[in-house]
Amino acid sequence: MISLEQHARLVMTDSGGVRKEAFFFEKPYIIFGAETEWTEIVDTGMAILTGSSKEKIMAAFTYFE
Repeated sequence: MISLEQHARLVMTDSGGVRKEAFFFEKPYIIFGAETEWTEIVDTGMAILTGSSKEKIMAAFTYFE
């Protein structure tokens, strides 16, 4: 999993552990949740909270593209 994250262009997850790992690898990511315990990551712009909204997920994907 670490190798996948390290070589990914974008990470999409609902896992708290994966969120922090993606941050360490300086990878942007989409969080499938309404909140996160890692608020500093969202504050830096490295992550976007989308919940399960298809429209928000697509908008976040386009933003990071």
